[in-house]
Amino acid sequence: MYKHLLLICTIFALFSCSSKQVEPTDGSVRITDINKELELKREAFRTINKVYARYHWRYKGDDLTEDEKKNRTYLWSDARKKRELAYKQYILTLLEYWSILPNQSEQSAQIQTELKQAIAGRYNKNTESEMNEKLLLAELSWSYLAQAQLDAYKAKFLSTLITIPKEVKHSDMMHALGLPIEPYGWNLQINYSLTLIRADQLDAAHKELSKVKSKAFKYQQRTYKQINAADFSQMKKRDQEHTYKRYKRQSRQVQLCELLQAIIAVKEDNKDEAQKLYHKALSYKIELTRKVQYLLQSKELLVFQDNLKI
Repeated sequence: MYKHLLLICTIFALFSCSSKQVEPTDGSVRITDINKELELKREAFRTINKVYARYHWRYKGDDLTEDEKKNRTYLWSDARKKRELAYKQYILTLLEYWSILPNQSEQSAQIQTELKQAIAGRYNKNTESEMNEKLLLAELSWSYLAQAQLDAYKAKFLSTLITIPKEVKHSDMMHALGLPIEPYGWNLQINYSLTLIRADQLDAAHKELSKVKSKAFKYQQRTYKQINAADFSQMKKRDQEHTYKRYKRQSRQVQLCELLQAIIAVKEDNKDEAQKLYHKALSYKIELTRKVQYLLQSKELLVFQDNLKI
């Protein structure tokens, strides 16, 4: 009797275990959800990319309808705008998915390949398109890097995709020699510096920041002198507004450099220098951009401020 009862209990326990569903972890659910979203964004980009290619001037268009031929320029322009929006949404989702994947996983390796192919297919080397596309990827990555959601392994890979074009390096050399230059590639240099910081390449980041800050600060001071010159009030209102905008842009570039230098100082345990750079960066009477606010919410700089919300 006891043996029969024990057998029944054992069978019941086995049945209960086999019929019970294993609840997925929150992490696995998030990965699954973002992967599904990525599929949708990827397909949306592919679809509009085909439309864009159909109306592009390189396409012969033998199969276009008469109405399409008549409105081809408008259709191409419309598809181009939608394509750019779809691309940004696709890359942002790609970065979000990548940020939560284990570094050595097969999925992470696939995302890295996809990122590399995505940007490589959008520019020709040593052209303006190279600068634009690298800057776009860097801008889309900023929030993930600022708040260290991409670790050193991923940041190092990302840095290989947004390396500084040789034209910018040539500009740095001219500036070092005291020759006049155009403000070209400064924003990419700032973004690239953040990537190097998150890749734990602090010396390289410091060198890059020193170069771009030197240029931005020099031109910021030049613009400041123009604003405070005696004849500034005699300039046309349009020219005055343009000068003010230029000063704000240059001040924001210097501000970002100083905040990134503060992060480096924190990572090097130089808290006094970090605090000095932090307060100097926030001394400019300009509105804080989203990029600055993301940096202020980083674990390194959060200790220097009370409760500044994004």
